[in-house]
Order: sequence, then structure tokens, then C-alpha cells
Amino acid sequence: MRLDRIHVRRFGRIEGLDTGPDALGDLVVVTGPNEAGKSTFFRFLTSILYGFQPANREQNRDVPWNGDDAEGTIWLRTADGTPMQVYRRLGSTPVGQVARGDREEDLRNRSVDLVERLPRTVFRQVFALTLTEVAALEAGDWSKVQDRLVSAMGARDLVSPRDAAKELEGEAGALWRPNRRGKQQVRSIGTQIRAVEGQREEALERDRQIRALVRRVQDGRERLERAEAERGEIERLEGRLTRLLPVHRQLRRIEELVRAAGDPSELAELPADPADRLGVLRARSRTLAARVQELEGLEQGLRENHRRARSICEELFGREWTEADRAAIRDTSPVAVRERLREFLAARDAVRLAEARATSPPPEALPPTRRPRLAAAAAAAGAVIAATGAALGRGSLIALGATATAVAAWMLLAGRRRHRGVPVEPPTETGSADLGATEAQTRQAFSSSVARLSLRGELLDDPTLELPVLLQRLQELERDLTGQLAVALDVGLDPEVPDPGDEARGQLTLGFGPAPRADEEPAAGAGLSLVTPGDATARLGAGRAGAQQELLEAEAARAALEARLSALGDGDPDRGVAVAVERRTAASTAGELRRELARGYSDLDQLQAEVQLAVQSGEPWTRDPHALTALRRRRVDLTRGIEELGRSLERDEQSINRLREQPTPDEVDGELLALREQRAELARNRDRKVLLARLIRLADQRFREERQPRVLRRAGEYLAHITEGRYSRIVTAEEGDRETFKLRGDGYQHAVSLDGGVSTGTREQAYLALRLAAVDELDDSGERLPVFVDEVFVNWDEDRRSRGIELMARLAEERQVFVFTCHSDVELALERLGGCVVPLEAGRLRTLEGAG
Repeated sequence: MRLDRIHVRRFGRIEGLDTGPDALGDLVVVTGPNEAGKSTFFRFLTSILYGFQPANREQNRDVPWNGDDAEGTIWLRTADGTPMQVYRRLGSTPVGQVARGDREEDLRNRSVDLVERLPRTVFRQVFALTLTEVAALEAGDWSKVQDRLVSAMGARDLVSPRDAAKELEGEAGALWRPNRRGKQQVRSIGTQIRAVEGQREEALERDRQIRALVRRVQDGRERLERAEAERGEIERLEGRLTRLLPVHRQLRRIEELVRAAGDPSELAELPADPADRLGVLRARSRTLAARVQELEGLEQGLRENHRRARSICEELFGREWTEADRAAIRDTSPVAVRERLREFLAARDAVRLAEARATSPPPEALPPTRRPRLAAAAAAAGAVIAATGAALGRGSLIALGATATAVAAWMLLAGRRRHRGVPVEPPTETGSADLGATEAQTRQAFSSSVARLSLRGELLDDPTLELPVLLQRLQELERDLTGQLAVALDVGLDPEVPDPGDEARGQLTLGFGPAPRADEEPAAGAGLSLVTPGDATARLGAGRAGAQQELLEAEAARAALEARLSALGDGDPDRGVAVAVERRTAASTAGELRRELARGYSDLDQLQAEVQLAVQSGEPWTRDPHALTALRRRRVDLTRGIEELGRSLERDEQSINRLREQPTPDEVDGELLALREQRAELARNRDRKVLLARLIRLADQRFREERQPRVLRRAGEYLAHITEGRYSRIVTAEEGDRETFKLRGDGYQHAVSLDGGVSTGTREQAYLALRLAAVDELDDSGERLPVFVDEVFVNWDEDRRSRGIELMARLAEERQVFVFTCHSDVELALERLGGCVVPLEAGRLRTLEGAG
């Protein structure tokens, strides 16, 4: 198989790489600096032949970083000249197509059939010869190479003798080995035998436990049957009591209530609610007693106020007052009368003082002790009159007071002058005339303030300050009498006479005829608009008499009721009320319970008969009020015990089943016998495998000595060309469990190990020879795949590098060879040998750092 054209549209950091329409040669030189994408180029060819790995965009390292799909195409020719075109693209899913002439095939992500015989890992490790991989193969991949090499020696259906011996020894070691390392079947079975021997005692103990549990289960089932039988009997009795006990309790309650109710005739004459009736009578007695007392007080107050009013009228008018006097008294202001009277009395006193001064001896004739006193009295009177005038706003009083004060000052001054020999002038006539005018004015004002009153003449001629006091007292008595009259009308009206009403009552006036005597009746036909105090007193007396009569009747009814109740309450009427209520309540409750019992039980007669029979036979529940509760508690206890016993039996049965699932002593003995026989058989099998492994290794050793595998001979030829005959053979040697390579040459007596006996360059050259020989061996019978060599000549000297380059040219005659290099001298040497140069130009690459 040869690659004619490679087109990398996008793959990793490579983009737009196309080798062109001209077919590539057998020797292709891919040039470019380090990190130019040579490794990416090889991964692209591997992905084209084998498919993408991994096959999703998120995990594949070669998906372009800008999010485009990885995509490319190669054109190739098979060994028989058939052209093929392979296309791959990794999008959301991998896409693959192969075209052979006019026929196309959908590959998806499968390998091309030309490389299916060779695993992907072998192709990558053997056909890609890089500097880091040329000296080593992965362990798993080298084993596959060895399998192919064994097939090349003519044993295609067999594994190598060494692997067979190793496998037999591993199998024998898995059976038994002297040490305790690893898993060994014989030792494992020995351990199992010891464990089973210990299980035998456990099996015997389980057998004893099973027998004990079976006996306990049998005993528990017997107890369970007895408990269930007892619970059934209790449930039957509980059902009977549930049916009869409520009736029995109700009947007993009715009997108790009937006994408590007693003889119904004893309560026949009592009111329906004796407590309420007795309370009403007692409250009425108290109310009527208070009413009688109140009327007596009203009657006495009315008489007293009328007497006082008559007395004041006699003093003021000299007679009893009339309706006109009453209206005048109401309209007269005692305060105004008092003020006018004070003004008049002050003016009169000033006039009298002036007259007395004019007719009295001169001041010097007066005894010295009387002069100051008279002057002081005159000054005090003047000050009172002036202050009264100022308070009332009356100028005349103020002038009168000033005059009196001036007279007092004159008296004092005259006395002092005469005492010193100075002459004194008497008061002028003009001052006396002014005092007389003021007195006349104040008298006229006083007379006007009492003009509507028919006062006695002496009260008008010589009034005193007691007059306004009597007027004020008479007004108060008139108001009190009017109020008492209204109360008396409310109390004393005849029940058969219609009430005049609030409006008419407010229009009542007080008459002032003579007060009736106690044995006289009110005047018949008297109008409601004029009522005398006598009429009111008579009405109060009549009301008091009626209230006293009602009080006597209420007391009699109360005494009679208390007597009947006292008979029931052992002399205590209140206790009798409670007894009567209790007996009536008991009788009512008994009747209601009897009716309720009849409504609740249609077969009451039958139930009563059963209850009576149970009472007569003395069944315990008829005497024990808690019998049903005790039965229910016992049933609950039995149910709880039955449930617990059932759970215990279930647990025991589960334990028996679990124990029976374990091996029995007989089963353990049988297992011991089988394990011992198995151990003996394994020991014999192990001996056979050890013997076979030794025979195979001996035969393999003889075979290797007789024949050298072709791959080693071919590798020796390659190495001899590279080293110019210094090393001509590569042999294998076993060192423990691993196989190593050694070099032989004409100048060496003993073989030289590649692990440390040669230089790095020689070791790389030997491994390169082995890899090329393996390549020849692996595809000797099929399509020859291209070989990819990447910078394998770095550690070689100039001569060996030239021979290595020549070796690449010779190899290209048999298969296509791709050489990757960044060294211009290697590029020129390969180009002189006919190599086709494919530069990885910067313009065709992504310049993303870190890719490749």
C-alpha cells in the first residue's frame, strides 16, 4: 500500500495541507522545524486508516480549537494497483467513507480493511519509529509482536513455548507453591477445610437451637390457643354486658330518682318555682315596708314645710298667702331687695347722723373719751356705704359714704382745733340737703323692689335686713312644697283616676287654702290645676294606708309559703325550697329517663326481664359497676398478649427457618469429604503442570539452539549494515521471567547486553534493526504498510547516519517510507537518494501554541 496524495483540511494545528495531485514517491521526506506538526501529521494518517480515537469532539485532542470539524482525505494504491480514496470527519458523530473505483462504502469510525489484521497499537508502536519510541515497546504491544513472530516461524495456531511454559507454571503456582505469596487453590481449599471443620461445631449448635426453638413454638401455640379461647369467651360476655348493662344502670337510676322524689302530693300546693315565688314575696314585703316609711316621711315633711310657710306669711303679710302672693314671691329677687334695703338703711343712717350732729352739743362739750369713738363710727359707716356703692356701681351711695367720712374727719379736726384754741366751722346746710335727697331716692328704690308684695305697713316703714332673708326662705319653701306636691300626686292618686301625665303634672299649681284636718277628706271634684298642701297630705295618707294594707297581705302570703316550705326543710324554709326543687327535679328526671329508655330500646320488656333474672341470680356484674371496664381491660391485655405471643412465635419460626437454611452436620461432613478429595486432585494436577512446564522449556531451549527466528536474522543483517559489520547478530537470552537482547560480533568473544553494555547510539541502532525486522515480519503476507521514521539519527555518528539513510532508501524499494526531520543535511541526503520533500509550511499550519 502506497499513499499517493494527502489532504489535511483541518486536523489539530494543521490546516489546508495538500501534497498536490502528483503521486508521492516511495521515499517521502517531511520537513519542518520542531513543533511544526510532524507528530500531528502521523496521528492524522493513523486516524484516516483506523478511525478517530476517542470518537467524540470533547475528548479528542486533534479537534481544531476554533470549533471546526477535524477533516481530511488520503488517496492510496494497493499492492495490485487498485486506487482508493479514504475520507474522515469528526463532527458531532464520526463520519468515514472509502471509495474503490465507482463503489463507495460507509466506514463510520471503523478501520480500513487493509489494516484490520494489524491492531492500531501495533501499527503505532512498530510502524512509527520515533526517537523516544525506537528503543522500547509497550509491554502489551510487544507481546502481540511476539505472537506474530511465532506465527512467522510456522506455528500460527500455537503460542510460543516460553509463554506456554510460563502459563503452565502460573497455573501450577495458582494451585500451590512453597511460599504463601499470591492466591493458591490448594492452600485456599485447606483454609476452607479448616473453616468447614469449625462450621461442624456450629452446625451441631444450630441443631440444638432448632430443637429448643421447635419445643418453644409448640408450647407457645398451646398458650396462644388458650388465650384466644379466653378472649372469645370474654368478647361474648362483653357483648352481653354491653347490651344489658346500660339498661340495668338506667333502671337503677330511675329507682333512685323515684325514691328521692317521694310522695308527689306533698308538693302539689307549692308553686311551680317556690324559690322564685318566695323571693318575690320577700322582695315585695321589703319594697312595701320601705314605701310605707317613705310616705310617712313625705307626709311629715309636707306638714312641716306648710307650717313654716304659713308662719313666714303671717310675719310678712299678716295673713296666709294667696296665689297672687306666690307669683309675686317667685318674681321678686331677694338679692335685689337686700341691696336696695342696704342702700336705704345706709342713707337713712347718714341722715340720722347728720341730724344728731346738728342737734348735739359742740364737740368741745363732749367728753374727750366720746369724741374719737363717734368720729370712728362715722368714718366706718361712710366707708361701708362708699364700698357698697362702688360694688354696685351706684354713684349716690359713693357720694353718701364720702359725706359721712368727711363729717367724721371734721369732728376729729374740730376737736383737735378746739383743744388747741382754734375756732371750728359747723357743717353747711347744703350737705344736709344732699343727704336727705339720697335717703328719699334709696327708699323709693327699695319700695319699687317689693312693690308686688303685700307686705305689712310696719315692714315698709321701718324695714330690717331680716326681710330679704324671709323672702328667700319663703321662695325655698315654695319650691320644696311644689316638689312634695308632685311626689304626693304620684303616690296618692286614686288608681281608678287617670294619671294626668308629665305635661299636665308640670302645670299643677300650689293652692294656699287652710290645711285639712286629719279626719277630713280632700274636697271632691277639685281640679288638678290647683292643689292645696292639705290635698297633698290627704293623698299621702291614703297612699300610706294602701301600702300598709298591701304589706299585710304580702306578709301573710309569705308566712303561709314559708310555713309549707319549713315543713319540708325541718323548720328552715330555704332548706325546704332546696328540698322541693330536688324532689321535683328527681321526679322530672325519672320520667324523662323512663321515656328515653323506651325510645332507645324497642325490646325494652325483654331486656328488663333479662336484667331482672340476672339480678335475681346474683350475677357479679349486677353488683360491680366496674365489671364491664374490667372485662374490656382483660380483653385488651389478652389481645396484647396474643399479638406479642404471635410475634414471638413468628420470630421463632423465622429463626428456625434461618437456622435450617444453614448447613446441617451431615451436609458439613459431606462438604469436608468433597473438599479433601478436591485438594488431593488439585495437588496431583499441580504436579502434572509443573512437569509439563519443565518439559516445554527444555524442548524450547533445544529448538532455539537449533533454529534462529527469521526476525532476529533479518535484524542482524540491518544492524550489520548500519555498524559496518561490527555487530552482526542479535540473540535473546532469558534472565528470570524476562527475555533480553544481546549483540554478537566477530570481534567479541561474549555477547554484549543492550541494557548497559553499549552506547545510546548503538542501542538505538539495534532496536531500529529489530523494529525494521518486525515490520518485515508483520506484513510479509499482506499489504505492506508505510513506515514513519521521525528523527531517529540524532545520536548517531556521521558514518552510521549515512548508512542509516542508505538503509531508508533500500527499505523504500519494498515499502513506502516517510522520514520526518528538521535537519537540512538529512533532508538533502534523502533528496539525493530520490526522496520526495513535503515541507510543513507555516502558511498551511495553525499557529496555535502547544499543538502538534
